[in-house]
Order: sequence, then structure tokens, then C-alpha cells
Amino acid sequence: MKIVLLSPSSKFDGIPLHPGQGPLVLSAPDPVSVAFATRLFPDRRIEVKALYGEPRLSPGVLSLLGFLAGLKKADETPEHLKARVVACATRLIGISKSDGEGIMVAGPILSRLLGLKLAGIGYRGPFLRSPRPGIRREFEYPS
Repeated sequence: MKIVLLSPSSKFDGIPLHPGQGPLVLSAPDPVSVAFATRLFPDRRIEVKALYGEPRLSPGVLSLLGFLAGLKKADETPEHLKARVVACATRLIGISKSDGEGIMVAGPILSRLLGLKLAGIGYRGPFLRSPRPGIRREFEYPS
């Protein structure tokens, strides 16, 4: 079972396209993520939901840690964000079990949290590497 996390980019130079049928692609609702997913996976069904949206926080790990510790305010509570991460991970795992691969295009904060969650439940992948625009991060569950 493989899960691929992609952070969207407005530039497509050097990013390989994946034409043809394949598993469902999950995408954050912002225009850059939707355009990126549509461009990379032109023949696949793309599921766009607010659930997959980026939390509104200042960029950086310290901002995220401050928010999760309750020291910084945001539009949603840390508990709600954690529940969203669990829901996203559950959805991706379900897709990867049925189709062999789960793919999500999401912003760097949600992508980082998903990588940490996946690593915490046994997936192997680059969970410490910063999500960068256009870069694939693959997580695989050992069989």
C-alpha cells in the first residue's frame, strides 16, 4: 500500500504528468491545488473537499507547534485539525487498500501533519523532509 503526498506548485516544469486511468486523487479546495491535481492527473477523478484544505497558520514548524500546544490562535482548534488529519489519513489508506495507491494534493502544513501521522502508524517515508512545491513524498506500508 502506497500513499503519495504532493504539495501544489504553480509551475509544472520537470514534473511528470500521469495520464490514463488510475486511483482517485484527493485535492485541497484552493485553486492552485485543484489546477495542479488536474494538470498532473488529467484522466483521473479528483475529489475536492474542504476537509483537505490547508489550516490557516503562519508558515513554519514553530508556528505549527505553537498552535498545537494551544499558544497560537487559528480559525480551528488543534483538536479539530487533528481530527481532520486522522480523517484524511483514513481516506488515503482506504483508497490505497482498494486501488494500490492513495494520492493527495495538499498544502505544506497538512502534508507535514499527514506524513507524521502515517509514520506514527507504521508507514515508511520521508516524514521529516519538508514538503516542497511539486515534490512527491511517498509513504509505503511494510508488508
